[in-house]
Amino acid sequence: MKKLLIILILILTAGAVSFADDSDYYPRTAITLDALPALASIFVTAALNDTVSIQDYALLTALQLEFNITRKLSLAGRIGIRWFNLDDLDLKSTSFEGHLRFYPTGKTFFMDGMVGYNHFKMTGRVDHDLLIFGAKIGWRADFGRPGGFIIEPSIGYNGVLGLQDDFSNEESYMKFLIQQYLVGGLQIGVCMGVRF
Repeated sequence: MKKLLIILILILTAGAVSFADDSDYYPRTAITLDALPALASIFVTAALNDTVSIQDYALLTALQLEFNITRKLSLAGRIGIRWFNLDDLDLKSTSFEGHLRFYPTGKTFFMDGMVGYNHFKMTGRVDHDLLIFGAKIGWRADFGRPGGFIIEPSIGYNGVLGLQDDFSNEESYMKFLIQQYLVGGLQIGVCMGVRF
């Protein structure tokens, strides 16, 4: 009986110590939308269309779901979209990415490594399956107590593998655009979302 009583006291004491400090709580899940290209797509679409009828459009954004394994390490899945419809040009770049994030201090600053798949299609001209990889650094601004609304400005660079050399001389500019903007190249983002 004494042994059982001692075990119960130890369990209750350990539980009280482990739950006594709420400052150890941190939200593990975050959902964000890349707002910077989304705003750009609104302005580009407005510039392409003089009238209310929408025939030409640009849709640029990315949706990400992140889960913290620990305070300093997280995994994320991201879907990126860069679609343009300009008269006879229909261009679609869709990415599926896996991210590993490291938060050195366990709070705001992060370093992000990425590997993923991209399908790039330009109607009647180009259709490629690409391997993408990249790295970026960023800052998570969490307003108020941990959780709720967040903003994540970031900057990085994406590389592209698997781009075939089937571009004509007249379309050589397209290969450059794919490598440096439409799929790869400098990546600047301002993600907005919620953390819970």
